[in-house]
Amino acid sequence: MDTIKSVVGIINGITRIVLALVPLGIVLGVVFGQVDFFSGVVGNLINIVKMFAAEGLIGLMAIAIVIWLFNLAGIFTSTRQEEPTITINTADLSFNDDDSGRTVV
Repeated sequence: MDTIKSVVGIINGITRIVLALVPLGIVLGVVFGQVDFFSGVVGNLINIVKMFAAEGLIGLMAIAIVIWLFNLAGIFTSTRQEEPTITINTADLSFNDDDSGRTVV
């Protein structure tokens, strides 16, 4: 059973990497045009959307199933931790007024 979990974990990791590269490919394709490594990302994405749209309700159901499968695999869940917040107490700040030389609190 541990072997299956390990294989599933590897597949999920590869899928996360590929899904992280898709937005990069889209941006590079839009900004720079033809990029060697990401040459067909935008065109392929457009073709996939056209394929689902051409099928009408069946295409909508198919895309819903694909999204459901990605959610089931945990692809869309975020593993990032919250960023720390910085709180500044403005009551402790003082400013020097250059014209008069006095400190304004």
